[in-house]
Amino acid sequence: DAAGGYFSVGEVLKCDYTAVETWINGTGKKSTAFDFPFQCSVRDAFNGGDLRKLVWKFLGTTKQPAGLIHNPDLRRYATTFIENHDTYRYGLAYTGNIPAGNAFMLGSPGVPTVYLPHWI
Repeated sequence: DAAGGYFSVGEVLKCDYTAVETWINGTGKKSTAFDFPFQCSVRDAFNGGDLRKLVWKFLGTTKQPAGLIHNPDLRRYATTFIENHDTYRYGLAYTGNIPAGNAFMLGSPGVPTVYLPHWI
């Protein structure tokens, strides 16, 4: 608040949807968070070959992309990514098809972030 930033993103290093949602709500929805639930689902889907993990159901009925972005009320607070500077360090490495993972992310709701080594 004191810095008057236009955009901020926080990091809750958990695949747990509720933990990240709680953190966003704790900011008074003044900050986005890295969508680790999305990253973990994409990682598991592409690393393991089970693409069903890319879809969650909102309120048990409507199919949406996995992660915070499956909830229409939280999408705008979700910074999506498939890799960042912490994923290898904390055992969340994405070893699947990088172009496919990024394509899925870029075609999904949220604020996408492409890891620089994937860009170049």
